[in-house]
Amino acid sequence: MKYFTRKEIMHKIMDNLGHYDAHSNVGDLFDDLFNGNSYITGKCTAAKALDSNWQDDWKDLLKNYDVTLPGVFGALQLVRHYDEATVGIEDISIDECLNPEIIATKVEYILAAYQMDQILINNGLDYESRLTSSVKEMLQQ
Repeated sequence: MKYFTRKEIMHKIMDNLGHYDAHSNVGDLFDDLFNGNSYITGKCTAAKALDSNWQDDWKDLLKNYDVTLPGVFGALQLVRHYDEATVGIEDISIDECLNPEIIATKVEYILAAYQMDQILINNGLDYESRLTSSVKEMLQQ
């Protein structure tokens, strides 16, 4: 299995859209899918996924965060620069750096946020947009 792909992220979104109605918004969907649950279970599996060529689908994003290294080190660069850009500080501890499951989950979150942001911008939506049938159709394109 190839991890950290745009296709995988979109598949996760499409598979779960049916669980949400117009009372939910895009932010609810995003938080439920990408904020909190472990992306990869098993430290060995997560380490192998992070050491793969996961950057292939994300060259445009990685330029924004000055990610120049491959594999695990590129993942650590991405998490560090993303935290600095969004939180204002490097918000990763040495214990988190040593846990590939945590790093993999953070990388998936960052990649999914980038993908979702692109979809929302391209369709004139935001995270507060209600998941009406027309919004769900836009997300599926």
